[in-house]
Amino acid sequence: MNEYYKTLGLTQGATEAEIKRAYFKLVRQYTPESDPEMFQKIRLAYEQLKDGGNVSVRHPEFGAYTNSIAEKMMELAQNEFRTGNFEAGRDICEEGWKAFPKDIQFLYYLIFAQRKCGNTGKAVKNAEKLVKLDSSSMMFWRELAYSYFDRGFTKKAYTACEKAYELGCRETEFILMFSDECLYRQEFRRGWDILIELVKSEKRWKKEEMPDLFEALFRMLYMVRFEEDRDVYLESFQMAEETIKKYHVYVTSYAEEIATMLGIISLVQPRDSEIKEKIKKMMSLLDKYCSDATQKQHIEMIAQRMNLFRLSQDEQILDVLRQGLEAYFDYEDDEEALQKYMQLDNKLCMIEEREQVLAQMELIQREYPEYYDKIKDFVHRLENEKGILHLKESLKKDYDRLNQYYEGGYYYELYPHEKGGVSQVFITDGMGDTYVRAGKKIGRNDPCPCGSGKKYKQCCMQKK
Repeated sequence: MNEYYKTLGLTQGATEAEIKRAYFKLVRQYTPESDPEMFQKIRLAYEQLKDGGNVSVRHPEFGAYTNSIAEKMMELAQNEFRTGNFEAGRDICEEGWKAFPKDIQFLYYLIFAQRKCGNTGKAVKNAEKLVKLDSSSMMFWRELAYSYFDRGFTKKAYTACEKAYELGCRETEFILMFSDECLYRQEFRRGWDILIELVKSEKRWKKEEMPDLFEALFRMLYMVRFEEDRDVYLESFQMAEETIKKYHVYVTSYAEEIATMLGIISLVQPRDSEIKEKIKKMMSLLDKYCSDATQKQHIEMIAQRMNLFRLSQDEQILDVLRQGLEAYFDYEDDEEALQKYMQLDNKLCMIEEREQVLAQMELIQREYPEYYDKIKDFVHRLENEKGILHLKESLKKDYDRLNQYYEGGYYYELYPHEKGGVSQVFITDGMGDTYVRAGKKIGRNDPCPCGSGKKYKQCCMQKK
């Protein structure tokens, strides 16, 4: 049992809510399409630990037993289930099914216990027998779907889910499992259909059900990424907004997950103004309902990343301005001299396209304020036409000093005449990993390339 807790990153004795949240977090990280083996392992651990190991899911009503001995055996099995001893309960049900083949409840609970014990192959065979005995039972088809799913028979599980759903199965746990199958089969629209029906249901969700509700909401919006119908997008966001408002008292506990979810969705159609406004509105709602300062900061960070990604995809923005994102935001090296080099490179490129850059500043300030805040001081200097030549020469002096240590700059590649010849630099397409160190590594006792006059070990080396 401890192995299952370890798989979910939990300690033994974790609450049901903690188990659910850990599971939902991990299945987003290890999705069926990216890592099916790990996903199956996580799913098995969740199956073993959910509901505190007790039989709290809804089971079918069965008729009277054939005799009192059969009834007594089932009572014994149920007692074992209630204490979490599924192996003992399984063995009792197996004996009961052999002795009383007309009492179908023994077969049903045998399958349930076999799944709990990890006997997935036997559970599948018995679940197939169960459905043949009564193909009109919604719960029998549900049990077959779970058995196929646990065994990894995704195609068969999807078919069984469809049948159980057709017969009226609408349990939250089942819908979430069905949506997993839709991901496996890449039936994204079908997954969206069943999830939005669940989220739109008129039921009043309880506090302990919030992990399920927000997970359904997350998956619904995840599925919509693959949908081309814009109306489906808008309906999804409307439903998400209404849900956040309706259950705002619980939002604090899930604010970061919801913000992350919205961040993922924003990558799909970054230039759709209506969708952008809906996401922005939902992020504002999260900030409004969330009282935790750390979470507020996290939400703000996600909102900023969303907007910067939108800028990187905005084709109406000049290339030189989009390239500036790398200089001001998109670096992983904390070396101050490298940061300075990247920014000098971008500023020199902006000088060469001064008129076009200034013409877009109103748009940048309005649509991308976090980026404008980074460059506004330099933009004010760009506006001073008389000082441009002096500004350029001053920047080039620093740039040439750093250029011997780093490569990947755009400036001499785009404007080779400024160097007096074709530069020998390495340029990559797109953003990211463009600026790299050139030549030999800076020595500890070498002058720091940032121009401070100090030795490298006493300056930028300490800031790494």
